[in-house]
Amino acid sequence: MGAIMIEKIRKYIFYFFSFAFMGWVWEVILNLISKHQIINPGTLIGPWLPIYGWGMILIILISKKTKKKSLLFLISFVLCGIIEYCTSLYLEYFYQTKWWDYSNFLLNINGRVCIEGLIFFATLSVLSIYFVIPILNNIFEKLNGKGLTIILIILTILYSFDYIYSTIHQNIISRNQN
Repeated sequence: MGAIMIEKIRKYIFYFFSFAFMGWVWEVILNLISKHQIINPGTLIGPWLPIYGWGMILIILISKKTKKKSLLFLISFVLCGIIEYCTSLYLEYFYQTKWWDYSNFLLNINGRVCIEGLIFFATLSVLSIYFVIPILNNIFEKLNGKGLTIILIILTILYSFDYIYSTIHQNIISRNQN
């Protein structure tokens, strides 16, 4: 595997953990505001929500082919809807509970996605491509080296163990509080 390919993989792992962490922080803040308590919002123990990490990876890949902001917004809107809907199905199947319910929101589909949420996430996606990614690239370049590689390896190992452990021992605490 070439050096350029390894560098791309490292950068995408960095993006994944950055956005998974930012998504986790966002959801913790939402729970703090709405429920007045700090709740781990995800199925995993660690401070990461994979839906945000994987979703942004897909949007980053798509943005490389799309230069128009309006088209990026539309694609992000559809992609976020597909990701959120499928994630909802996955979580309900494996955890036998709803992690979110948009039934009371305008133009929702089975309570799994709603127009307000999709507009919000598509807007965040476009803003992330044009404002957050450049900041992350700057951080990546400053941290780049063996130290960053070690951090990414450790994060990947922790995430993998967390995923395996959390699949076996479901995050009952946050599940019961949602």
